Amino acid sequence: MLALLCLHLAGCKPSGREELLFKSDERYLPMVGKPSPPLKFKALDGREVDLEQLRGKVVLLDFWATWCPPCLEELPHVRDAYERFKAQGLEVIGVSFDADRARLEEIVKREKIGWPQYFDGGGRDAAPGKVFGIRHWPSMWLLDRNGVVRFISAGAGLDRKVSQLLAEPANAVATARGVLEKKAELGKEGSLPTPPPKPATNASTAGPKTGTVNTNSPPATNGLAAAVPPPPVRGPETKLGDQPVSVKSISITAKKITALVQIGSANHSVSPGTELKFTVGGESRKARCTEITREEVVLSVDGAAGELRLRLP
Repeated sequence: MLALLCLHLAGCKPSGREELLFKSDERYLPMVGKPSPPLKFKALDGREVDLEQLRGKVVLLDFWATWCPPCLEELPHVRDAYERFKAQGLEVIGVSFDADRARLEEIVKREKIGWPQYFDGGGRDAAPGKVFGIRHWPSMWLLDRNGVVRFISAGAGLDRKVSQLLAEPANAVATARGVLEKKAELGKEGSLPTPPPKPATNASTAGPKTGTVNTNSPPATNGLAAAVPPPPVRGPETKLGDQPVSVKSISITAKKITALVQIGSANHSVSPGTELKFTVGGESRKARCTEITREEVVLSVDGAAGELRLRLP
């Protein structure tokens, strides 16, 4: 009975693992089965949005940005699901990690995006990123009618996952799994109680390129909770020439294989065969993408004896 209850409420497979669009989505798996953090804001188009008021609906949270090619590739799938399932109870909330409002408005209009968009101009440091622990883009989560996080890689099998949650009624059993208990821990502003400070150490815990998380920073504004997940410990920095290089996301579909590679502060969408330019001591060099797997991007670098393998964090 317990196993059946798990399958019904948490949407988990017998293996306990969800089908993932990106391997990096694995970092969000601990959130499955937990109530979503609060999210309340005034959208780009002026409408008021409160996740708490959407109980009874299935909600897709789309964490994205216009500078992210894989995000733009997923937009038609999200729009199609929204148009087909809205009447049955699906709501979509876009959370933009853009810094350029005009660019975001242009894409929203061009792509005919009808769902509300969160925008605070913070770019990669947008407040929801800290609250929800978002580390790569796109990240798409599905919440059930009780506000519980059920899928953290909604882009993989989106229609099937949405249909499953729409078929489930809002029920008290899911609440008994921890929703009320979790909400009882929330403060009046929706933030979690501040944990006792840890003893200072010499270990460096700088966050990813999206910004270092400071647990002593003031609470997030715009109605967002200040609960910040602990930042991961970063390993040695990989460089391409004079600049740091890393993989932000990998998208593999039946028609296309792409990866988002960051060199310095610039983002590049690459596929097998793509050439990248970089500098070494002021001189221009080239690197060619030779392979992309679900876990890494392989580059052949001018002047280097071997290949450079960039693993997805």
